[in-house]
Amino acid sequence: MKIGNSRGPHTIDADIISNGARAVTAAEAVSKVDVVILSMPFVAITAVAPLFSHVPADTVVIDTANYFPRRDGPIPELDAG
Repeated sequence: MKIGNSRGPHTIDADIISNGARAVTAAEAVSKVDVVILSMPFVAITAVAPLFSHVPADTVVIDTANYFPRRDGPIPELDAG
C-alpha cells in the first residue's frame, strides 16, 4: 500500500504508515496500482487530474470527496444539478 499527498512523503505522519504502507509522492501513489482512493476537498480534484493521465482505464478510482459550497466555493454546474 502507498500513501501520498500534495505536500510530499516527508509530511505523512509515521502513525499513518505504521501498518506497512509506504509514504510516496502523489504521482507515485497512483502509479502501478489496482485501486486509488481519493480523499481531498472537492475543488482540488482538477489539480490532481493530470496525475491520472497514465493510469490504466481498468484501475478502480474511489472518490470520497464531497462538495461543500461553504468550504469549496460555489460551483454553478453542480448547483444547477
